[in-house]
Amino acid sequence: MSSQANSPAALPLLPKIKSKPILDQVFTHRSLLRRPKRAFEDPPNSPNRDNEQLVNLGDQVFGLVLTDLIRDSFPHLSVGPSSKVRDRLKYHGTLAKAAVLYGLHERLLVQAAQADEVKKSVHAQAEVFKAYVGGVYKEQGLDVARDWLRSLFQADVREAYESERREHLLPPV
Repeated sequence: MSSQANSPAALPLLPKIKSKPILDQVFTHRSLLRRPKRAFEDPPNSPNRDNEQLVNLGDQVFGLVLTDLIRDSFPHLSVGPSSKVRDRLKYHGTLAKAAVLYGLHERLLVQAAQADEVKKSVHAQAEVFKAYVGGVYKEQGLDVARDWLRSLFQADVREAYESERREHLLPPV
């Protein structure tokens, strides 16, 4: 996250998820349900209620929005550098910081024995952020998710672009 978005006052409003089933799924960590990590499919009578499917969905939505934002911000940027700018922002540290700024990691439902470790994990923080993005998309659609994420990451896209320019030994814009 950009330095200007370090304070909660600078954050765009978090879209509210109204659906209790979606909200519960966003914040339910796999450890709470004691699901095996490497299951091929869930049993038909056991609905998947942890956040892994929303994490996967949110990751795709975030990547799409980010690619679109980069393309709109820098329409002449080649595909290779554009992908590098996007990859800088899809890094777990960036997403974890967003989760912490919104306090999403504190709402994560985790098996008690693992709660402190999981909630402090950069990976788990990034995953709950992506799950929230997936939940927003599932409940409210792409427009709401896009508007929120574009507002949240606009400055970060500019910073990542400038970093990529420096790596290519180009002067700042």
